[in-house]
Amino acid sequence: MQASSPTKKKQPATPASAPSTASAATAASTTGRTVGPSTIYFDEPTDDWLEEVSIAGRRTKPRIDSRSAIARYAVRKLMNEMTPEQVIEAIRAESAATAHAKPGRPRH
Repeated sequence: MQASSPTKKKQPATPASAPSTASAATAASTTGRTVGPSTIYFDEPTDDWLEEVSIAGRRTKPRIDSRSAIARYAVRKLMNEMTPEQVIEAIRAESAATAHAKPGRPRH
């Protein structure tokens, strides 16, 4: 999974100990399904926070500066705390709360 931002042109952080084999690009899950890379677009505040976490991870041993590892951790934590339906409802509620402040046509 690759995390990127539409507003900033940063090179994705690569873990120092990343294997350089083709198997590093795809990983087999516990079900045996092959999972390939994904692209995620973050808004600017989220991307800035992700960069802060990445910088903090570079200051410790072992280094954890992979934006992908940070995003995977966040998604696993969300999976443990909410159902898919709760995630969708939360996104809808947040979107409805901020819809009045955003210019342009309404999005549904």
